[in-house]
Amino acid sequence: VEDGGQGEELHKLLECFMYLKVYQIWGTERMSELKGQEDVWSHLQELWEVVRGNNSLEGISVRQAVGLVKTEVCNLCEGEEGMELLADVLVREELLVPDKDFLDSLEGGEEVEGEVTVPRQLLLI
Repeated sequence: VEDGGQGEELHKLLECFMYLKVYQIWGTERMSELKGQEDVWSHLQELWEVVRGNNSLEGISVRQAVGLVKTEVCNLCEGEEGMELLADVLVREELLVPDKDFLDSLEGGEEVEGEVTVPRQLLLI
């Protein structure tokens, strides 16, 4: 599958979805709550440009934003070509596999049977 425009659009949508889901899970209600984090806000606004519709990012809830992005992803991934595009973007853009820092944090240290260890990355948060 080689459609650079749609692939780039899908990549931005998936990255936007990832950020929005994190903030939704963390309990952020309104997108406007993120304006104080200038770098994050700027990046989200850039990613948001590929979402169709007239919704201003600061005027909607995180839940609404997640829903709009999810709809756009589903629309782009319709049919066999869409599914191929999704698979290609997930693999090529390394969105399918956690990055090395996360994987490295899962390794290291001996595990004792029956004990659950918290990854080092999560301890830093």
